[in-house]
Amino acid sequence: MIEDGREIGRMYEDRHAPPELRWFWSITVYVDPKLGIRTDGSTTTLDNAKEQFRRSWERVRAIPPAANAP
Repeated sequence: MIEDGREIGRMYEDRHAPPELRWFWSITVYVDPKLGIRTDGSTTTLDNAKEQFRRSWERVRAIPPAANAP
């Protein structure tokens, strides 16, 4: 996943995983764990993975930059 020319995450299909965990997604930029934002997950379909990623990424984007500094 790319936003403004910067890699922010990834998704892939794990064909060896059980069907309910087939699609993996992750946010690959730093997100302070104290913020409680989920940064990865597995789900049944690519569409579900996209939606889960989108919801988490929108929460990350809403954080002021200073609050997410390492």
